[in-house]
Order: sequence, then C-alpha cells, then structure tokens
Amino acid sequence: MAEGEEFRKKPFQFSTPRQERIYSRLRKVGPGPAAFYKDACRHVFTAAYTGLRKSELWGLQWRDFDGRTLKIQRGIWNGFTSDPKTAKSKASIPVLGSLSDALELHRIRMGKLAAPTSPIFQAGTGAPLNLDNLVRRVITPALNRCKVCRKPLDEHPTEGHLPERDASLPEWHGWHSFRRGLATVLHDRGEDDKVIQAILRHSDVRTTMNIYVKSAPKRAVSALESLDESLTFTKFSPNPNQREI
Repeated sequence: MAEGEEFRKKPFQFSTPRQERIYSRLRKVGPGPAAFYKDACRHVFTAAYTGLRKSELWGLQWRDFDGRTLKIQRGIWNGFTSDPKTAKSKASIPVLGSLSDALELHRIRMGKLAAPTSPIFQAGTGAPLNLDNLVRRVITPALNRCKVCRKPLDEHPTEGHLPERDASLPEWHGWHSFRRGLATVLHDRGEDDKVIQAILRHSDVRTTMNIYVKSAPKRAVSALESLDESLTFTKFSPNPNQREI
C-alpha cells in the first residue's frame, strides 16, 4: 500500500475547532454573491484536508486530480507560475473521499470550464482565483465583524458606537495554518512520521516533526491533567471554618 493510502480511507476532522468554525462560518452565506462564499469554503476544505501550500492551491488544475489523488506539479506566487518548492514537493498526495466527492461535484457544476488545463479554482475570467483577494474580500470580512451591529469592521460606520470585534468568531491565521494543523492532527492520531512527511512532501522528516507538528503543549497539558486525576486532594480540601488568606 502506497504511503498515505491508509490515511485516505480514515475519517477525518478539522485539525482545530477554530478551523472548523471558519469553515462553518463561511458556509453561512452573507451579503454579496453566494459564489464568493462557496469559493472560500472549497479552498478552506481543500487546504485543511490536503495541507497544500498556498502557492500549490493557487496552481491546481483539473488534470492534477484523478478522483483519488492530487498531483502537485506547479505553484503560483504573486501571479508567476513556477515548479513546486522542492523536488520532493512535486508528488501526488491522497485525497480523502469527502474531499474527492466535493471536487467531483465542483467539476460537474463547472461543466465545459473544467477543462484539463483549467484551474480547479477559477475567477470569472477563467484565470486562477486570487487567494489574496479571496481572503481580503470574503474571508476576513466574514470573520471580523462588530459585536454590536454585526457589520464588517472595515466597513464600520464612524457614528453610533465604537467598533468592537466579535470574539466569538474565529480568527484567520493564514493558509499555512491548515498545513501545520494537518501535520499535528495526523501525528496525534498515531500516524507514522514518514507517512506525514509523504503527505506534506518535506525533503527531511525533521522539518515535519520539528516545525510543523505542534502537539507538545497539548501533550504537556494532558500529562498534567493525568497527574491531577491520579492524586487525592482530600487532605487539601478547604475547611469551611477556616478564613481565606
């Protein structure tokens, strides 16, 4: 079985509650063309389930997707197309069944626009959809809203009240946060380091484990919680007759 194939068959969840809340938030179509929000959802879904770099998401074409894998062959950065970051990056990665279904549905809806050399994520001109514009025009306004009037902070009126960001909405930490999150959730699920390296396509497994896996604080908390549960604190129970000091 190829590296990563077992990962494809397993159920998956967003790597953090914040990422899942971003996706859920974008699914609630707000003011403006509904297609913009659907584009944002597709990008977030793909980023979270593949760990692709921003430039690789930008460069995806329909010929790269065969229903089971995505073949990473190019990246787009600041409007320029180039080869992937490293030779190791130019590889195929497994696609989860749920993402595969979503991309197939997207392909059907695109019809003739889903030509082999056409971008999977297109702007109205047929060019690759600009991810920076997507963040600026759709994702950020959807997440940065006033707690009082619910209007986007960048469109907030100057009169009435001071703008106050709604802290119940998740914050946007950039496309790369999905890549780091994927590494962490796979590590926490017990996947082999080499499998995670193959999915993220790092040349050196140490890059994967030392930079991308962010599980140490979580495990430290779990260790302390486990210690806490194993101790008996009855002797430290407060005396109701004793004054606090």
